[in-house]
Amino acid sequence: MAFQSTVPEVTLSSGQKMPVLGLGTATFPIVASEIVVQAVVQAIELGYRHFDTASLYQTESTLGDAIQEAIRVGLIKSREEVFLTSKLWCSDAHPHLVAPALQTALRNLKTEYLDLFLIHWPLSMKHGIIEYPPKPEDFLPLDIKSVWAEMEECQRQGLTKSIGVSNFSSTSPPVAPEIAVQAVVQAIELGYRHFDTASLYQTESTLGDAVQEAIRVGLIKSREEVFLTSKLWCSDAHPHLVVPALQTTLRNLKTEYLDLYLIHWPLSMKHGIIEFPPKPEDFLPLDIKSVWAEMEECQRQGLTKSIGVSNFSSFSPLGAAGTPWGHNRVMESEICLRWGYEQGIGVVMKSFNKERLQQNLAIFDWALSDEDCKKIGKIPQRRGTTAKEFIDGNGNGPFKSIDELWDGEI
Repeated sequence: MAFQSTVPEVTLSSGQKMPVLGLGTATFPIVASEIVVQAVVQAIELGYRHFDTASLYQTESTLGDAIQEAIRVGLIKSREEVFLTSKLWCSDAHPHLVAPALQTALRNLKTEYLDLFLIHWPLSMKHGIIEYPPKPEDFLPLDIKSVWAEMEECQRQGLTKSIGVSNFSSTSPPVAPEIAVQAVVQAIELGYRHFDTASLYQTESTLGDAVQEAIRVGLIKSREEVFLTSKLWCSDAHPHLVVPALQTTLRNLKTEYLDLYLIHWPLSMKHGIIEFPPKPEDFLPLDIKSVWAEMEECQRQGLTKSIGVSNFSSFSPLGAAGTPWGHNRVMESEICLRWGYEQGIGVVMKSFNKERLQQNLAIFDWALSDEDCKKIGKIPQRRGTTAKEFIDGNGNGPFKSIDELWDGEI
């Protein structure tokens, strides 16, 4: 009898449920297609239902074959039992090429729809070039607004149930306000009630519009039904600027109070500078005692119900042992996966070893201890890949440095 494991699911903004553990199909170097087919079929037999691919990986057709084989031998009854993710490669990240690229992916996967379609990287390239690493002279800026509009059109046509982005920083490129409003309204409809913003993010007004729209259409009765958090940016982290900064935030959010107001970073900057990453010459020491006293004053005045700090300490994501970019500070993959799951994130792992596939599914049967979490928290933080191959310092392409690509989130 096949081993079965129930993988927990998360609900996406579209309302669709996604298994939090998936099997990736990217290989380096590329392996024979029969190896990938065998691995996917074994994974399905073990209970995996989420599979990740991309046109760049050259495994879409192979994954499609594996799904068909799993149906043929009776492991699953239909394609509807699996969650399929693929990605829009940079050379197709042009408005007129989005739908054709997705249609090609569907033909390769032998399916009528994707469960999730992602923009692979936050840049574009000359059409027809599918190679990795890319050449700097092929880089082009990404027209995110137009490309995203076509992603939404694909969703409206039923070619994909959900859409999103991959390898984007949390702040760049910014999405159109109407997209953010729609996302927040959908989240409220799904049951979300806690929303986080900051003056730096330039989304306070958009979030305020979304809450007003949710009230207008009857999803909530009043602003009191949501919990709103915003943050004091470094250039306003001066005692005489704290109250005015919060008052500006309240006007943007169209509300009389915040539920939580945080000092964004443990430093100050010259007044009037709102940019990220900041320039070192703009840094100033933070007068935490005086700034905190003004935060307390905001609370006393009823401008915010609670106050706190943000980014005054950090956590450490885990590396990948055995890979060129990884390290062996945490050796067991199950610990890495369980830690990720306990952080509330979905994890896509890649292994073609049946024993490891089965071991990875067992992460939902146990939990890390507080002591384990403390030890993991002491591991130095690092990004799995800096994607330096997308950087060209000679002026080609939209990104001139790794910091610029990741908006400082290295």
